[in-house]
Parts: sequence; C-alpha cells; structure tokens
Amino acid sequence: MEYLDPFVLLHHGHIKIDENTDLKHAGVGPHPHRGFSPVTFVFKSGTRHCDSRGNDHEIYAGGTQWIHAGMGIIHSERPLEHEMEIIQMWINSPAQHKMDIPFYYPLSKENTPQFISEDKLFEANVIIGNLLGIKGPIPTMTAINSATQHIAKNGKQFIALPKKHHAFLYLLDGKLLIGDNTEVSGFNMAVLETD
Repeated sequence: MEYLDPFVLLHHGHIKIDENTDLKHAGVGPHPHRGFSPVTFVFKSGTRHCDSRGNDHEIYAGGTQWIHAGMGIIHSERPLEHEMEIIQMWINSPAQHKMDIPFYYPLSKENTPQFISEDKLFEANVIIGNLLGIKGPIPTMTAINSATQHIAKNGKQFIALPKKHHAFLYLLDGKLLIGDNTEVSGFNMAVLETD
C-alpha cells in the first residue's frame, strides 16, 4: 500500500527464544534511529530498553515505550522472557523536529488511561492523542491518536476520528466487523477512508 503519512512502518513481532539462550543476547542489540519515533506496544512478557542517552527501563505487557529519535539515538531492545509479543510502529517526525534532542517516554499499563464501555465488552487503552474523550499521556510532535483495544465477542464501539486523518486498525487476533460489511481477521490491517 502507499505510504500512510505519518506512519512509516508497522511490525508485529511474536518472538519465541530457545530456552538455552541467554536473554542478555536475545532480541535486538544496539542500533541507531534518527528523524522519527519508534513506538513499541507490549502485549506479552516485556522488553528492556537501553539507549545512548542513559535510559535503562523495562516495559511489561500492557505498556508502551515511545522514543523520539530526533537527531539520533542508539538503543537496544531485549526480551525479559523467552516469549514476547509486541507491535512496533514508526511515526515520521515533522521536518522541524527531526534534529531535536532525543527523548524516551516509558508508559506502564497501570499509568495508561482506559475507556471501558457500559457493557464491559470493549476497552481502549489511550496512549497518544485524544480518543473517546480520554487524553493519552505521551507527548508527540505529530497530531496522532493511538490506542490498544480489547473487544469481547459481540462488543461494539463507535470511535470518532478527525476528518482528513489517515487511520488504520491492525488486528492481533480474532475477527472484527468494521461498518456494515468489512470483516478483518487477525494479522491483518484495515486502512480507513479519510472522511
């Protein structure tokens, strides 16, 4: 598909590591980023982030880590257990912020604002921007909204999005009906119209 501004990449990683492997050497070793924000949503186990700005932090399931790479940062991402599931999204930075001082923002599950529907079949963890009347705590340079959502069978929710924003849903598992006739199954992305 064509580039979906400002989203550069979406990677779903379900990593299983041999039990004999030392976790200090698993995952992704030191590597550079520059000019965008890699964001990691943790769904299973956890990840340890270390970077060239002195940050050393662990994020567990339900948490998120945001890195504004700015003028450049080197970091590593190591799993905390022998199985880990994450989604990583890269968000392009506006031109005027590509050479900013990098920063790292860890967000735990406990500190993530949550919306729960009245019937308890839908929940959204609002991480970035403003969705369903809830503001996400991570500061961004780009006007985006991002949330992880958990929808039980027969759960439904209307989510108002800003007109002209590019929007997509990525489904980790199960099946989801969008609108009246678009069904999406796990490991697939649905890109919405901008109206």
